Amino acid sequence: MTASPHHPFRSKLDFATAELIRARHRAGDAPRALAREFGVAPSSIYEVLSGRSHPAAVVVRLRPPDLERLERLARAVKLSPGEFAARCLERELGARMPP
Repeated sequence: MTASPHHPFRSKLDFATAELIRARHRAGDAPRALAREFGVAPSSIYEVLSGRSHPAAVVVRLRPPDLERLERLARAVKLSPGEFAARCLERELGARMPP
C-alpha cells in the first residue's frame, strides 16, 4: 500500500488482510487479539471493522437510463440488481486477469 497526502504512512494492511480480519471478527476473534496478531494498533482494526479503512463495498452511481437497463436485465435473469452487477463485474474482471 502506498502513502497519500491524507495518510502520510504506508498501510500495513491490504484489502485481502482486511477481509480476513472482518471474517475472523465475525467468527468471534477479539479486535485487540487481531491487532496483536497482525502487528497493528487496535484502532486500525476498529477502522477496518467499521468500514472507514479498506471498505468492503464499492458504491457505483448510475445515470437513470443505465440504472433502468441494469434493473431490466437483472429481472430477466431473476437476480437483484446488485447481484447482477456483481456477476457482471466478476465476469469482466476475470476475463481481464492474467493467468
